[in-house]
Amino acid sequence: ELKDSKKYKQWAAEVSQRKPPTDPLKKRGT
Repeated sequence: ELKDSKKYKQWAAEVSQRKPPTDPLKKRGT
C-alpha cells in the first residue's frame, strides 16, 4: 500500500504539472 501511495503521489505531481490539479472523485461526480 505504501508503494501505491508513493506512485500515486508521483502521478499526481506529474498531472498537476501538466494541467491544473483535478480531483478524480470530483470528475467522477462521486
